[in-house]
Amino acid sequence: MDGRFVHFGSVLEPGRELQIESAAYSLATIREHPDFEVVECRLLGDDKAASEIIVVDCRCDSVPTQNPVGIRYRERLGLRFFADKDRLPEVRALREDFPCTAHQYDVGRDEPVSLCLYFESWSEIRRTWTPQKHLARIQWWLAETANGTLHRDDQPVEQIYFSSRFALVLPENFERQAEETDQVLVAEPRRSPGRRESSPILVGRMVSAAEAEKFTNVPIQCVALMLPPILHGPIERIPVCLGALHDQMESRGAPIVQRLRAQIQQQTDEAGIAMSENAYVLLVLKIPITRAAGGEPERVESKGFIVNAPLATLGVACGALTQHEGKYYREVLIGTQTAGEQTDWRDITVEPLEILQPFTARLAQRTSELTSPGPCGVLAGVGALGSCMASIWQREAWGHWSFIDPDFLKPHNLARHTGLEPQVGWPKVDVARCLGDSILRSESSQESDIFSGAADFSNPQVCAALESAELVVDATTTLEVPRELAGRDALKRIASVFVTPSGLDSVLMIEDARREIRLDCLEPQYYRAIVNEPWGESHLPGKSGALRVGAGCRDLSVVISNELITLHGATLARHIRLASESEQPSVKVWRCDAESGDLSAEVINLHRVLSEQLNGLRIVWDEGIKERVRQCRAEKLPNETGGVLLGYFDLPNASVYLVDVLPEPADSQGDPSGFIRGIDGLSAAVQRVSERTGGIVGYVGEWHSHPPGSSAQPSTADMCQMASLAHALHRDGLPALMLIVGEHEERWLAGEVVE
Repeated sequence: MDGRFVHFGSVLEPGRELQIESAAYSLATIREHPDFEVVECRLLGDDKAASEIIVVDCRCDSVPTQNPVGIRYRERLGLRFFADKDRLPEVRALREDFPCTAHQYDVGRDEPVSLCLYFESWSEIRRTWTPQKHLARIQWWLAETANGTLHRDDQPVEQIYFSSRFALVLPENFERQAEETDQVLVAEPRRSPGRRESSPILVGRMVSAAEAEKFTNVPIQCVALMLPPILHGPIERIPVCLGALHDQMESRGAPIVQRLRAQIQQQTDEAGIAMSENAYVLLVLKIPITRAAGGEPERVESKGFIVNAPLATLGVACGALTQHEGKYYREVLIGTQTAGEQTDWRDITVEPLEILQPFTARLAQRTSELTSPGPCGVLAGVGALGSCMASIWQREAWGHWSFIDPDFLKPHNLARHTGLEPQVGWPKVDVARCLGDSILRSESSQESDIFSGAADFSNPQVCAALESAELVVDATTTLEVPRELAGRDALKRIASVFVTPSGLDSVLMIEDARREIRLDCLEPQYYRAIVNEPWGESHLPGKSGALRVGAGCRDLSVVISNELITLHGATLARHIRLASESEQPSVKVWRCDAESGDLSAEVINLHRVLSEQLNGLRIVWDEGIKERVRQCRAEKLPNETGGVLLGYFDLPNASVYLVDVLPEPADSQGDPSGFIRGIDGLSAAVQRVSERTGGIVGYVGEWHSHPPGSSAQPSTADMCQMASLAHALHRDGLPALMLIVGEHEERWLAGEVVE
């Protein structure tokens, strides 16, 4: 294989086995894959940052030879797996001259390129991630990149730079005020009282130079530049100096030094400016981005850089200013001298800063919904919906709530969150607590609020709060948290609520007081109602859109009006309260008619949960599915019948959840001695189920019946079918599942291919 390679990590000692489970599992999968060849194994880091790297040569037949991007048919890659299971596995391109393309991650200097394989977050991906799927995704990325089709037309244009850890909220009318010679920017982190953690979000405001002297923070002089439109393409590496920044923009048709010089001169009046020993310059670039050359800009990206020099020094370095008697004045160029010949500015270092726009009326328009003292509870997730319910309960004085949330309040959250603008940058748990304390000032807060994820069971504060609560309410709008909470035996009772993507429907699921039907077992019965009830057709589909609020691929905010959040927040807050007073489990759906405003409720009938353990896999089903297959069997007697099983896998919890079954297709063949399932209409039926459930529920296995007088003992033919099914699902790294329905019993079979 031609080319020079980056050596990433250190070679694994001879005879030492891989210790990280995902790495070892992947190594076995790679060795049996015809397109991947193991070169060596390596180690990098230690403790929680420890990782193991499988160096492979990957062949991809879908990569055209001599493609303009520069992807090769055979590429050397480093597949990196972390001891920390919460970290997404990395794929590094080890060829030194691997091309800079779209959808790559930012990496450290001299590190190999890191490929961005997935659009979703790791917390979502890991639910169904397998090494087999991972290898297929790698080949897909290489082929799509080589063919120029990786960035879909329906995706937003690519951002210019990778995101910085720190962000600055610009004040309103920043561009106008930045041009005023007497105005400087003061940026301050907003911390909530009693917390030592610094917020990564700085909030800026423009003040006069005289007023700025009163602040302990270093005042920042500002220069804002509007660049010409550029064509979207590969994400640029973060520049370390002004010269690198200029070269990057110049290569895309938008050089900055000439505009920088002109803007500094414009901001310098006839009286000149004095040198400030400790000041910095905030350089804000407004960059219009187009999808095609000559097209209209689809987005204007704001990118900030802290220039490590005072404005006067920067002005002299780029030829905009000259010094005279301790002050700095506009430079008047004579003869052939041009700013382009000045090079001192190139070595001035810069540091990236994400720019967040302030919350304005326009942004609001675009993004814009007691009979007992109540329990001692935990509210996990105090975002839009959670903060709305918290506010209602606090005003009602119902319950004593501790809040758990890992996020900060950002400007765009104000469209639907109960927080106020001065609280931007605070942890959301403190925002919710501050609001409660301001409502009930006479009562001091005794609850413990935790700035963490609700499923972070390594945090003793999280565990203590959850286990001491009489009721835990999940409002995180994730799949991970309610499923993880359901598996904790020490918890007393859990409810989960969310609003659907359209903003028109909302859902409440609550366990019974004895937790005989837990939250993760209520979920599949909810999906079965979506599949079979008329209202399910429009329940989950129908997203109202998304608003980009940052530069990253996932920086999206769902567009739902605050009216709908408030409507559903009030409904859910009330019915959580009522349901907690009953000992029975409940799943309810509220549907709002967009035209009339009518709110209707759907109550889902629940069935007793059944569970099986086979080969380390937990099979979760219920009496409703059992009745369904028995009815299908009875309708076809004395002949055998069958169909497919619908559900979903949760691999981290080693579980499969059965949602429903499909009866035999019309072209099936069944008699008293056997059954052959047909395919007529089956694909469309499975696709319909997937669409109704937002892609969660799909095919997971087969079921069939045995004739009268027969048990559910598998026959030789059944075992052959099971082996065939296991090989088919092995391609995706999933186990095979089969249900046999006999005269008086049911039997589950689960198996995997053993190499």
